[in-house]
Amino acid sequence: MSIISHTSGDTTRTFRVEFEGALQRKKPIVRKRSHSALAAAVICAAPIALSASGAVVATSATVAPATVAHVAAETTSTLALLGSGAKCRVRNSTAAPSGWTGTYYDSSSWPWGTLPAGHQESVSTDFGIPARTAYLRCPFSVSSNAKVTAATLTARVDDGAVFYLNGTELARTNMPAGADTFETSASTVDPYDGKRWQTWQISPTQLKAYNVLSISLHQNFNANWISGDALVDAKINATVAAAVTTTSGTTSGTTSGTTSGTTSGTVNTPTPTPTPTASPTPTPTPTTNSTWKLAFAEEFNGTSVNTTNWKIYNNAYGDGDPNMLHCLTPNNVSVSNGSVKLTAKKGTVTCSNKAVKNYTSGFLGSREVGRYYPLYGRYEMRVRVPHGQGLFPALWLRHRNGSSVAEIDIFENFHSSNPGQATSTVHFPTSIGYNVAKKGTKYETAVKGRGGWHTFGVDIQPVTPGDDTKVNFRFTIDGVTTLDYTNTNASKWTTVDKNAAWDIALQLYVGGSWAGHPDQKLGFYAANGGICAQTSKPPLNGDYRNCPTQGIWLAPWNDSSFEIDYVRVYTKA
Repeated sequence: MSIISHTSGDTTRTFRVEFEGALQRKKPIVRKRSHSALAAAVICAAPIALSASGAVVATSATVAPATVAHVAAETTSTLALLGSGAKCRVRNSTAAPSGWTGTYYDSSSWPWGTLPAGHQESVSTDFGIPARTAYLRCPFSVSSNAKVTAATLTARVDDGAVFYLNGTELARTNMPAGADTFETSASTVDPYDGKRWQTWQISPTQLKAYNVLSISLHQNFNANWISGDALVDAKINATVAAAVTTTSGTTSGTTSGTTSGTTSGTVNTPTPTPTPTASPTPTPTPTTNSTWKLAFAEEFNGTSVNTTNWKIYNNAYGDGDPNMLHCLTPNNVSVSNGSVKLTAKKGTVTCSNKAVKNYTSGFLGSREVGRYYPLYGRYEMRVRVPHGQGLFPALWLRHRNGSSVAEIDIFENFHSSNPGQATSTVHFPTSIGYNVAKKGTKYETAVKGRGGWHTFGVDIQPVTPGDDTKVNFRFTIDGVTTLDYTNTNASKWTTVDKNAAWDIALQLYVGGSWAGHPDQKLGFYAANGGICAQTSKPPLNGDYRNCPTQGIWLAPWNDSSFEIDYVRVYTKA
């Protein structure tokens, strides 16, 4: 944005010129139809008129006497160039292309966000947990006649970040030296929880008329663990020399030119309305038909699991996470009174892979019996959830070509970090990123044992019927939308049998990097050297007993069942 001043008589008018549009252009663009063009014309002190379309046209008229300004002194003032509430382009969960920090890199395909931005923090824009690294581009302008004498960048981040101004690295915090890549972990989990502000100096020569502050925001992570929150907020302030003026004398003169219409007498220049900052184009709402038809229903009305629809696991599935503690066995799955229960238990058992485990639990999957369900449809499950550290219930869909292609987590519950909260997540690891969209929503007050009945679901629909390149995911809890996400690069996973794209998984794990131990160290996760479940930070003095534990408890073994009333799949009629 540029500030343009014009003195006419005893009135000084200030015009704000907003730059917007494709960032790959070599200079800022001023809309021809905005009053920005008018402001530019005023600088020449020539009489002007507006056409019916709002464009500036030349006129022939005598210029009214105008006061001549004389500089008498010079003072300084602080100009806020960028701050909280600033609009930034955001790219989450996939590596940014080469040159992304450049001033005129075209980021028009990136959605807009507002500072402060991040995930699971006090943010204006929650872009979901980054797989590893998120990227932001925050444009701002400096008046061409502003004399900047000093400038600073002040920022707070969680966990680490590298800042670039117009393509040149300006500062980094909690980051290792060397290359800044998508795979670069922040040096540590931020011990200040994103509350520490740091300041770096900016040379006035680095500031141009149009500028972009680019930020790579990094999580702290390793092969088995990733920090659960993210935050970035930034401010750029400049010290500007400002002229203080006195007035004396007048000027007069004439101008002439060919016009499509003329004016005469004193030019009355209207005060223009500032050109608004461009708003992001909203994601189109998917075209839907209000009528759904039931395509599949599992009501669990018998006395045993229907093995035509489900495989009862008898293995240590999930133990790629070294903190998983269970063996999955058929003895932990039971059907009665119109529901199926997956029950976690204490007890030593030797799994089919010869691993000795001290806990058992249950898992049902449709993949192993060859049951796959439609690419597009409504998936809905009614369940009661057991609340306690170390119990990890979930409902999810796996792409028939593998979870690495696509995985839709309809519901996950992490008691110790957020009791009574459901987490919904979309994963496209091999094409877009791991945690592409993620949202946690409080659905009930946690109780020791099973809570109340709730219905979790997801609608998967093409934005435009017949077009498989853009697909919308709408997650719901008890019929209320909690997360709405549109994948605009869906052709990498929609080239599949439309009638047999997803399998369904129902799980109750014990332990894990994000669930904790069911009988030890309440509020503490062993992953990444040990962090507190509710803060994602190392405990004070390294002592797990300093982790907060309010509202949480260890696994309630007297009622540790994940109960599913039904699983239903609908398609459009």
